Amino acid sequence: MKNKEQRLIENMKMISVELTDKQVSQFIKFYEMLVEWNKVMNLTGITEYDEVVMKHFVDSLSIVKVNGFDNVTSIIDVGTGAGFPGIPLKIVFPEIKITLLDKYQEAYIMERVEKFLKEAETYYLATVEGDQPRVRPFGTAHIFEGKLYIQTGKVKEVSKQIHANPKVEICAFKNGEWLRVAGEFVEDDRREARQSMLDAYPPLQKMYSADDGNTEVFYFKNATATFSSFTHDPEVVKF
Repeated sequence: MKNKEQRLIENMKMISVELTDKQVSQFIKFYEMLVEWNKVMNLTGITEYDEVVMKHFVDSLSIVKVNGFDNVTSIIDVGTGAGFPGIPLKIVFPEIKITLLDKYQEAYIMERVEKFLKEAETYYLATVEGDQPRVRPFGTAHIFEGKLYIQTGKVKEVSKQIHANPKVEICAFKNGEWLRVAGEFVEDDRREARQSMLDAYPPLQKMYSADDGNTEVFYFKNATATFSSFTHDPEVVKF
């Protein structure tokens, strides 16, 4: 049977991550500390080595295949818990400044994203229809029960595209700075979620109601927000 180091290296290669000897040693040490500390506090329900490698280490770094880190100099890991994905990212990208924030601080990051979108007034939502990208202006951004929501109508093509492929990205620009948020949309079919959105945007009530069978709201899941500017390095946060 292959040893721990070999299994770690091979699993990382699955996501095109090549580890140095030092990084392998750091991951093994992190695993040992995780198991030890998990004895006195509930950090994770996953402690078997191969499961930790796949479900924590590899999963934490899977964003590399989607986002790329060539121009990233700082990251904020919101709701870091046991240190995922922040610590694995720091091991592989030691040159990047990574800040680990406890879960209670997640609300601050989400409010910052919401504030940017509202001050920009208009942002652009990108979806996919088959193999064709689609983009259109949007204006709703609302926090409800600790999640960031947008609103649309079920009769619209954008709704059909989101249901077919929930992976989306939005982009907004204001005062020389731009924000991109990539993630997945999850529909919240509760009346109170729809009503909260309409209460936040009274003009929408002329076209929609919580019980019209058309109004729907989605919230972001597994979102990565990137604040960028020509005058400062990109800042990446996850929520």
